[in-house]
Amino acid sequence: MARRLGVLAIVLLGAAYAWPMQGGGGTPNAQYALVKALENGTPRVEQSLQELGDFPTRDLVQIDGRLYSNKAPGLAFVTVPLYAVLESAGMHVTGDPTRALWALGLVGTVLPAVL
Repeated sequence: MARRLGVLAIVLLGAAYAWPMQGGGGTPNAQYALVKALENGTPRVEQSLQELGDFPTRDLVQIDGRLYSNKAPGLAFVTVPLYAVLESAGMHVTGDPTRALWALGLVGTVLPAVL
């Protein structure tokens, strides 16, 4: 019985983590720009930032005239494959990143938290 309650608690916790769809901000947008850039084969985020439109970030560093996300790349590397699948499936990946960030967050944050 206790084991079933523990599993139920983990499932409910995962559902609670997955439920909210939050908009972007400085940190999520920088991570998302890095994911988009890595999927295109480069760590430079200039093109990715242009695709975000009115959803900018200041979490950047400029080296030799090139822009890079100042976020650690681990989360981006983990979520690049899912991003490629979402893009191939026709998900809107330019402009407002809210839906794409939510989907990537399921794999990059909710799944590890539940495991």
